[in-house]
Amino acid sequence: MPAPSSEPRTSPAQAQGPRPAPGPQQAGGVSIDPVKLLQKYKYWLGAAGAVGVFLGGAFHLGMARVYPIWTSAAQFQAYPQAVEPGVPLTGDPQNKEGFDRFMQTQVRIIESDGVLTRVAENPALAVEAPGWVRSVVEGGRVNAAKALKKLKKRVNASILPGTSIIQVSAWDNNPAEAMALVRLVREAYVGTLRRQASQVNQPQTDALKRNIDAMGEEVTRIQRARDSLITGSTLESLNEANNATRQRLEAINKLQVEVHADLEGTRKQREMYEAEANAPAGVTYPEMLTTEIEREPTMAEALRQLAAYEARKKALLQMFDPSHREVRSIEFAIDAQQRSVDEIRERLLHTRFRALLESVRQSEAQLHARMVELQSERDKEMVRMAELSKAMAQVKDMDDQVRLITEERRKMQTQFDSLRLLDQLPTSNRIVVLQDERKPDEMTFPKLLITIPAGALLVLGFVGTLAVVRELVDQRVKGPGDIALIPRTRVAGWIPDAAQDPAGPGAVETAFRDRPRGAVAESFRQLRSSLGKRMQAAGHRSVLVLAAAPSSGGTTTAANLALACAGADQRVLLIDANFRRPALHRVFGLPEEGGLGDVLAQSRSLEQAVHKTGVPNLDVLTSGSRASRAFERLSSDAMTRLIADAKTRYDVVLIDCSPALVSGDGHSLANRCDASLLVARAMSETRGLIARLKNELQDNRGEFLGVVVNAVKPSAGGYLKGNIRATHEYTSESAGDRTAA
Repeated sequence: MPAPSSEPRTSPAQAQGPRPAPGPQQAGGVSIDPVKLLQKYKYWLGAAGAVGVFLGGAFHLGMARVYPIWTSAAQFQAYPQAVEPGVPLTGDPQNKEGFDRFMQTQVRIIESDGVLTRVAENPALAVEAPGWVRSVVEGGRVNAAKALKKLKKRVNASILPGTSIIQVSAWDNNPAEAMALVRLVREAYVGTLRRQASQVNQPQTDALKRNIDAMGEEVTRIQRARDSLITGSTLESLNEANNATRQRLEAINKLQVEVHADLEGTRKQREMYEAEANAPAGVTYPEMLTTEIEREPTMAEALRQLAAYEARKKALLQMFDPSHREVRSIEFAIDAQQRSVDEIRERLLHTRFRALLESVRQSEAQLHARMVELQSERDKEMVRMAELSKAMAQVKDMDDQVRLITEERRKMQTQFDSLRLLDQLPTSNRIVVLQDERKPDEMTFPKLLITIPAGALLVLGFVGTLAVVRELVDQRVKGPGDIALIPRTRVAGWIPDAAQDPAGPGAVETAFRDRPRGAVAESFRQLRSSLGKRMQAAGHRSVLVLAAAPSSGGTTTAANLALACAGADQRVLLIDANFRRPALHRVFGLPEEGGLGDVLAQSRSLEQAVHKTGVPNLDVLTSGSRASRAFERLSSDAMTRLIADAKTRYDVVLIDCSPALVSGDGHSLANRCDASLLVARAMSETRGLIARLKNELQDNRGEFLGVVVNAVKPSAGGYLKGNIRATHEYTSESAGDRTAA
């Protein structure tokens, strides 16, 4: 809090006080701590998990009875192409990509309409799976189109990861019929493979063989011509020389670009400086020079002396009028010192500017010489590059021809090998039945390991979502963090709930006096320190303590803050301006009559109305007699004069008034006080109310110091309870150590 002064006058800027700076907007408007949320709703989540497990089990039993799913499967082993007719490979395929493509093709064949249509038209289907067939029978006959559509949904073929095994599976509500479907699909697929093996590709094989031989002869001819061309020099040496020359040329080009950019920048800078040096109106010095000379010892000393004169003038203006002899004398000294500062600055700037111009000229000359040198090196490398390119052009053309012909020949050779193998090896030999279908002995769906966790997760997710939504729509102020969510709102401090104070129960209005080592008292000490810094910096003495709503704790905050300031050896006057429900006379055991209302009615003076409290440095001005408590007088000039008079007698003047929600007294007083402080009760007021009251207080004359959150309760998973306990234990231990000493 500010120290006393013998001069009461303040400037308009000091009286108005600074406005709070705009603060950052919170992205979502509400921040949720997952740990606190889990702690708060742990019983809800536990019950939800139990319900989810029960529902998952019930779902499993119901689906197992109503709609069970059984899956049967058969497996095929796929082999790569044979190196000899009739002898398949048993190891890894040499052409991995081709083998994977072959297996994917077989999967598509199994799931194709051709294979599944043969299953749907097979007369054995009605015998092996009568229950399945009943769903696709129309007019006493199997509807093949409907059966095909249903088979596509129930039959699946896939490659087992990391193997060369193809698995065919089918599902049904009857395990025996699921096995029958897989057997019929397996037989239809094997029949398809046998029909493919009967095709003959001899004409295409002969044509491919002729083209392959012709391409081989062409490659041999081109390679001989190429070998003759590069006799006496190797292709590798040409490549190395060309690459080295290209790298040097790229490096030179890069350097040229960099040096040219530097040269252009230096030239423009030199021209700019020369133009400034020859400007008729004088030189406009660069900002960097102005900044540098400010750090020169000579300049710094001159500026320091000028600042000292300015500070002296400001101090004199607080005591004397501007026309006073001492004020005029210091103004003459300031003018003289200002001229000296300007002369020193001009001299230093001129010297520095000339040195800077000469440095830029030298840099430009060096960069120009470097550009000439780089251009010479580039010309030499370009000649070398042309010679190498000419030597390599013909070799490259021949290499391209060989590469293209070889690639085309390779493709034809692959086609030729495939066709020859088809002639010599039946396609069915590459696919062997590895495992026949079996009747399943375990349901595919439902499974307890899936339904129970899924039920628990669904119910937990639903309850968790409800908990998050509940937190999001709850707009009440729970603690200082919620105040920080309000844009451009400062948290001045927070006071814990008195019931959580380990120091014990008692009157919360005088907690600072009655339980000085408690957590509540320590919170008011921190609030006193925080407010004291801002008030001292702004020269404030009078502060309005305004409760947001009834029971927010405005009187409690004002009383304890007054006790805290008085404990710091500050002279404090606590004024009860709550004409509707005055309470400070009961808090301190003082008479209600003869107080503020009587002073405003001019029936008593301030000295006669002030009551001593028995607490050193603390006086209280009660509300006054009932007849004198007229609400309109709080916004009168008499109230303004009373506050100004009190500020001359006390270091701190704290004013308690009616809550802002039920009266407009606070706004009237906020225009007559240096600053205002808003008190909100945790779990009571909403953020919208606090934001509205904050905006209204900011529009008043007095500076808005921030919001004090009162009666903050520890939340589940939070750190507040631990902080309160640690503060109490540390204070108690410190007291015990001092007593023992």
